Amino acid sequence: MTSSSSVDGRSDIGATPVAFTDQHSPEIVEVNDDNSAGSFDEAVAEVGDGSMLGYRLTQQAILSDFGLHALKQCSFDALLDDAAVAAAEGMRTGLAKILEYRKDECDLLIRAGVG
Repeated sequence: MTSSSSVDGRSDIGATPVAFTDQHSPEIVEVNDDNSAGSFDEAVAEVGDGSMLGYRLTQQAILSDFGLHALKQCSFDALLDDAAVAAAEGMRTGLAKILEYRKDECDLLIRAGVG
């Protein structure tokens, strides 16, 4: 990596442009121009649900859906319920819970859960 000196005396690391090739890495998932809802499902089907990449793509889709839903959510308790469901789905388990640490009581309070 090359560096050059900028006008203010600091070095500009990475100022050299990066050349990209026409070939895509097999780990990159392309999104259709229409942002179709099936793009994650199609990508998972292509790489295989049992593969690590398929697992990570599924988690990314769950997190993306949760983030969009969180922006629309009014109720904090409902958001915590949704977070527990998303965590269980993302970890491929039927059990998940959200705990709140209470300093005065020195314990954990279950705020939300699934399973």
